[in-house]
Amino acid sequence: MNKYGVLLIHGFGGNIDEIKYLNDYISNKNYNTLAVKLRGHTGSKHHLRNTNYKDWIDSVEEGFLKLKKENEKIIVIGFSMGGLLAIDLYSKNKECIDKIVTINTPIYIWNIKLIIKNILLDIKNKSKRHISKYLKGGNKYPLNALYNFNIFLLKTKEIIKHIDCEILITQATHDEVVNVKSAKYIFDRVKSENKQIKYYNDFEHVILNSISKEQISKDIFEFISEKRC
Repeated sequence: MNKYGVLLIHGFGGNIDEIKYLNDYISNKNYNTLAVKLRGHTGSKHHLRNTNYKDWIDSVEEGFLKLKKENEKIIVIGFSMGGLLAIDLYSKNKECIDKIVTINTPIYIWNIKLIIKNILLDIKNKSKRHISKYLKGGNKYPLNALYNFNIFLLKTKEIIKHIDCEILITQATHDEVVNVKSAKYIFDRVKSENKQIKYYNDFEHVILNSISKEQISKDIFEFISEKRC
């Protein structure tokens, strides 16, 4: 049996492509990894519409149990809503989870000032780069899925204060989806003695597919591989 396994969780409405680079990076460092695919996250609005937050929790717990069979302790890394799922998982399995890493995890949704700034920039430059992205994003999610996401977010906010394991909170400063205040909210409320917060300037939400993916992967690996007492 291995001593440590790493569970990675993608975000709401996304897929494992959001975390693939990080998963491969850690796996290549001889860690046993498992990337969870959340139920209903197939790219189809119909499939997403027919799931709820309990299904997403179940997907994570199934992955956790599978990884736990081969590893003594688990490290959980969650991107976006995956960070909320990591916190939820820890609250039920404290004895088995060693560390948590959150990446652009939401407490406050949307960076309205940045969105307005980008729209005005598009107008000035006679471009549709940001406007097209926002219109596409707004049409991507079924109302039922958005409702379940918000219910789960509210439930998870209530348990953040009970988190007491080592935690690294990472946040891109130009994230339009997750307001940058979210990282500080989590940092201020967890009870962990060893807690770190790290910001990445000028990067957007899906940071693990950006030019910064190698640096953030390196930073996360350094955190999860730190010598433990």
